[in-house]
Amino acid sequence: MLQKLRFVVLCLFLVQSVSAVPARQTVPTAPRPAWVTTVALPADSKIREGDVSNGYAYALRDYQFHLPSQTRYYRYLRRIFTPEGVQQGSEIEVSYDPTYQKLVFHEARIIRDGKAIDKLEPAKFKIMQQESSKESYIYDGSLQALLILEDVRAGDQIEYAFSVVGSNPIYGGKFAHSFYLGTGEPIDVFSLRIISDEELQAKTLNATLPPAVTRENGRVVYQWYQEHVPGTSYDSDAPSWYNPYPTLFVSGYRSWAEVSAWAIGHYTYPARPGKGLTELIARIKGETSEPAERLEKALQFVQDEIRYTGLEAGIGGYKPRNPADVFGQRFGDCKDKSLLLCYILRELDIEAYPALVNTNDRKGIVDWLPSPNAFNHCVVQVRLGGVYWYDPTMSFQGGSYRNRYFGNLGYALVIRPGTTALTKIEPAQESKTQVEEVFTMDDIGGPVQLAVTTQYYGFEADQARGQFAGNNLKETEKSYLNYTAKTYPQVAVNEPLRYEDDRAGNVFTTYESYEVTNFWVAPDSTRPRELEGSVYPQTLRDKLYPPSTKIRTAPFALDFPLHYEHTIRLDLPKPWIVENEEKEITGPGFRFNLATRYFDKSAIFRYTYQTTQDHVAASPTAEFIRKQDQVINALGYSLTYNQRGTVLPERINWLMVLLGLLGAAGTAWGVKWLYYHYDPEPVVVPSGNDRQIGGLLPLFALFLLTRALLHLVHILGTQYFDWHHWETITSETSVGYNPTQATLLVAQLFYYTAMIGFCGVLVLLLVRRRSSVPNLVAAFYGVSIVWVSLETYLMWDMKIFTGPDWGKNIADLFWLVISGAVWVPYFRFSRRAKETFVETLRVPEGHQQIYRPNY
Repeated sequence: MLQKLRFVVLCLFLVQSVSAVPARQTVPTAPRPAWVTTVALPADSKIREGDVSNGYAYALRDYQFHLPSQTRYYRYLRRIFTPEGVQQGSEIEVSYDPTYQKLVFHEARIIRDGKAIDKLEPAKFKIMQQESSKESYIYDGSLQALLILEDVRAGDQIEYAFSVVGSNPIYGGKFAHSFYLGTGEPIDVFSLRIISDEELQAKTLNATLPPAVTRENGRVVYQWYQEHVPGTSYDSDAPSWYNPYPTLFVSGYRSWAEVSAWAIGHYTYPARPGKGLTELIARIKGETSEPAERLEKALQFVQDEIRYTGLEAGIGGYKPRNPADVFGQRFGDCKDKSLLLCYILRELDIEAYPALVNTNDRKGIVDWLPSPNAFNHCVVQVRLGGVYWYDPTMSFQGGSYRNRYFGNLGYALVIRPGTTALTKIEPAQESKTQVEEVFTMDDIGGPVQLAVTTQYYGFEADQARGQFAGNNLKETEKSYLNYTAKTYPQVAVNEPLRYEDDRAGNVFTTYESYEVTNFWVAPDSTRPRELEGSVYPQTLRDKLYPPSTKIRTAPFALDFPLHYEHTIRLDLPKPWIVENEEKEITGPGFRFNLATRYFDKSAIFRYTYQTTQDHVAASPTAEFIRKQDQVINALGYSLTYNQRGTVLPERINWLMVLLGLLGAAGTAWGVKWLYYHYDPEPVVVPSGNDRQIGGLLPLFALFLLTRALLHLVHILGTQYFDWHHWETITSETSVGYNPTQATLLVAQLFYYTAMIGFCGVLVLLLVRRRSSVPNLVAAFYGVSIVWVSLETYLMWDMKIFTGPDWGKNIADLFWLVISGAVWVPYFRFSRRAKETFVETLRVPEGHQQIYRPNY
C-alpha cells in the first residue's frame, strides 16, 4: 500500500509538470520591453578564430533586469567562425520553470554580409521536459525551449534576445544573483543593467568593475559595462571551490543574519506530526534514555529508511516539506530529510538545526555577498557535548555519533535564531584503506597463491558498504577478478569473494583468494632458465595521478582526506637477498613511506600514502610532479631467479667490479709491504729458547680467519655489483636517490677488501711469530672499532636499516670492544707475547741473528 502511495505522489507531480506543456505549445513573441536600452557593439572586434573553442564565440552578452516587474532581459550575439561552429552554435536553448516563469522571445536572426535574416518563427520552437538531474533523483519540472536554426554558415552572426518574466515567490521579492564578467573566451562587450526599487550591494572577485549608479523615475539603476574582455585561462583538475573567472555578486540582502531569518521562516516544524512519526519517536525513547544512542538511532533511520528523491519545482527547490509528510511518503530531498531529522532529535531533547552549505564552492562562499543562492545542499548541526555535523542524505554510514564522516564543506549557514555569520565546519575526516596482499610460493616457477584482505575505515567503509549493497555479489567478484587480471592475466578464483561489516566500528573488510599460474615468467627467451616474478601495489598506483595541465596558474585538487596503506608480503620457498630499507618522500600536499623488511624467508613491502591538504597551489606544481614520479618509481619489486639455484642481480655494475679489483690490488701491495718492510724491533731479544705458538693464540688466529671469511661473504652477498641498485641510489629522479649511501658503499668495498687481506697477513705473521704482530693487533682493533662505529652511525642516519640489522651492527661493535679490551693488552704486555713475537726479516742492530726463515 505504501509503495502504491509513493508511486501515485510521483505520478501526480510529473503529470502536473507535463500539463504545463500542452501539445505543440509555442513560445510567445513580443517587442522588447520599453525600459530596455540598446547596447551597441564596438566597430573593432578583437575576437579571432584562434581565440575560441567549438568554432564560435559570444561577441555580446547583454543582461538587463527590471526588478519591479520581475523581468529579466537577455541579448546575445554569436560569431560563427568555422564549420564546427556551425555544428556547435546553430541551436538556441533557454530553460525556465513554468510554475512561476514565462518565456518571451523578442528576436532571433542571422546577420550575413551586413544583412539581417529573420529566424524568429514561433512554430519552430520545441518545448521539452528537461529533468537533467533525473539520474540524481531530482525532478525540478523545468522546461527547455529549443530553436534549431536553418541555413547557418561559417562567417554568420546569430543574434537573439528574450525575456524571462517572474521570480520564485520563495524570495518574497528579494533579489540576489551572480554574474561572470568574463569566461574562458574573449567577449567584445559585456553589459549588465539592473533597475531596482531599493539599493543593492555589489562585490567583484578577480576583477575591479564598479557600477555606474543613476536614478530614473525614483528607481536606482546600476550599470556595469566593459569592452574587449579577454578570455580567462582555466586549468583542469582544479578544486571545485576555485573560481578563476571575474565574477560579480549583486544582492539585496544586507547580512547573513537576514538570510538566516529568511530561512527560519521556511524551515518550520509541524504542529501535528502524525501518528507514524509520533510512534517512531516514542519507540526510540522507550529503547534508550542515552542521548548519544537516541541520536544514532534517529540518524540511521533518516539516512537508511527515508530515500533520497527531490520534487524541486518552484518553491519546492528551497522550502522543505512538512516532516510528517516526508515520514509518511518515505522520501525527500536534502532539506526534507534534514528538517525531519532535526524535528525527531528535538523531540528526543537533542539540540539540532538545519544548516545550508555549498558542495561545489565549499569554502569559497565566504567571499560572496549574503544570498540564499549561495547554497545547494542542506545538512544538520547537532550540539551534544560538542558540535557535530551530519548529512542525512548519506546512506550506509557507520560508526558512532562522534566519528560519522562529514565532508570538508568549508562553511555553513546554521538556521537558528541568533545566526549572524557563516560557521566554519570542522569536518570529521577519519577514513583509511588498508590493503594486504600475501603471495605464498611453494616452489620457484610454480603457481602462486594470492590472498587479498582490504579493510576500509570511516568514509571509505561507507563507500564500500554502499557499493556492496547496490551490486550483485557475483558481479562484484567478477569485477575484482578482472582487476587482478590486469596484472596477472592467468588468475583464477580460489574461494568466493566474501566480506565482513562492522558497522558500529565502521570497518568494512573484503577477502579475496586467487591462484596465479603465470607469476613466474622468463623475460628473455634466449635464457629460459632465468625467471622473474613481480609484485606491484596497483590499488595505490590508482590513487596517484599527475595534473593533466602541468604548467598551471590554478591550484591542483587532491583527494583529501586520503590515507592509503598497501602491504605486500612474499612468503618465499627459500632464503632471498632483500635489503631492509625505509624510504620517505614528502611533497606538496602529501607524504609517502616505503618500509621494506626481510626475515625468515618473508619479504614485506609496506607502502603508506597520505594527502595533507585538499589542493596544491600552482607554484609548487613542478615539485609535486617530481615527487610523485619518485613515489611511482618506488612502487613494485621484482624477483629474479636462475633455476640452477642462484639469485641473480639484474645487471652487473662493472665500474664497481673495477673498483673492487683496484681495492684488491691496493690490498695486495699493503700486504706485501707489511710482510717484507714492517719489522719493528722485538721487545725481548731473540734467543734459542723463544716460545712457540700455543695457548690461546690459535684461537685468535681462527677468529681472524673467520672474520676475513665473513667479510668475503658480505661482499659477495650484498648489492655492491648490482647495477639496478646503483642506479636507484645515484639517479636524482629515483625515490632511493642517496649519494651519501653510494659513497659509503664504495668505502665499504675498499674497507672489507683491505680487511680480508689484513686478517690474512696478520694470521701469517702470527704463525711466523713476527715482531710486528702486537702492533698490528692493536691497529686491527682500532681501525675495526672506528669503522663499525662510523658505519653504524651513517646507516642509522640514512635510515638504511632498522630492527635486526641495527642489532647486528651494535652486537658487532660490542664484541670488538670487549675482545679488543682482552687481546690488545695481551699482545702488548703479556710475557708470553713478548717472548713469542720476536722474529724479523732483518737482524736488529747489535743483535745476533738466531733464526731467519728462508722465504
